[in-house]
Amino acid sequence: MNYVMFVDGMNLAWKAMHAYDLCTNDGVNTSAIYGFINQLASCLGGKNVKTLVVWDGGYVERTNISNDAKLKGFVKLSYKETRGKSQGGKFDTMDEQLKAIQEFLSYTDIKQFVMKDQEADDVIASYCEKVKPKLSALCFTCDHDYYQIIDDNVSIISRLKGVEKFLTKASFVKDFGIEPYQWVEVGALCGDDGDSIEGVPGCGETTALEYVRKYQTSFDVIAAMEKKFEPLRVACPDLKTQKEVEELISLGGGRSGSPIFEGCYPGMPFSGVALALAKEEIKNIKKIELKFAMYQERIKVARRLKEMNRKLPVQNFNFGGCFNKDGFMKFCQRYELNSVIGRSEEFIVK
Repeated sequence: MNYVMFVDGMNLAWKAMHAYDLCTNDGVNTSAIYGFINQLASCLGGKNVKTLVVWDGGYVERTNISNDAKLKGFVKLSYKETRGKSQGGKFDTMDEQLKAIQEFLSYTDIKQFVMKDQEADDVIASYCEKVKPKLSALCFTCDHDYYQIIDDNVSIISRLKGVEKFLTKASFVKDFGIEPYQWVEVGALCGDDGDSIEGVPGCGETTALEYVRKYQTSFDVIAAMEKKFEPLRVACPDLKTQKEVEELISLGGGRSGSPIFEGCYPGMPFSGVALALAKEEIKNIKKIELKFAMYQERIKVARRLKEMNRKLPVQNFNFGGCFNKDGFMKFCQRYELNSVIGRSEEFIVK
């Protein structure tokens, strides 16, 4: 098969950093270095595939979106706040280990690329669009956001605990019951704890998938829930403060023939929307919460942050022909990567 593999460098490096706890005899931490190289070698083994590692070059566009959303109160102030900040211990060595990984790759037939102000996932999505008319593309990553770019010529490959997973369009549809491009709708509904993107409380991946299968888009889900709970909003239209909600509950829920209310969800701004929960819906809080105006805005923001850009002006590359055996061997010796020395052939494109 004639294809090219794109590696999300930062995703693989951080996965390695969390998975290993290794040091040289001199105390130099090599967790990310060893894990990255070992996982990449295992993925490359026997494939002899042209490979490009893409590194993050900044987050300007998404930072602007998230900052605007923070000011409006739609996402947490902690959105991606850990990026670039010290986490203590071995994680403080990440910058040095990333430089070492990039040095290692310079001795192999694997190319590297970084685009200023752009995240690796957006760059890789753009590369997939660029090459797929002529080549099949593999994306090596554990980031589920990549699911949305799977198609007939784009597949996802990952390794977890030594097990390789290969996800094609056919297997994706079979496993999830939706089309790959709809994955962004799932992310918009359930959010992303790793990036502090809040979704609908109680709406995890399983529930989000159920909604998308039924309604197709996150916006259609909102419209359906608005319609479902319209009678409740008519019966109790203008609860604007927590005090009003508490007074209504203390009175037993009676208000001009409105349903009997037994609880409320006080964690959201009220914005003129009824916050009391109808008795029969208390067990389905994840559904009724979709009617709140704040959640509508949060879902829209989450969708924009999760959607990958596929139109960046990425450059062409000539692969192969630059393996530096001497540099490769010296690097492995410096970082005591004896097991990697015997895998040098896996980093050569023949």
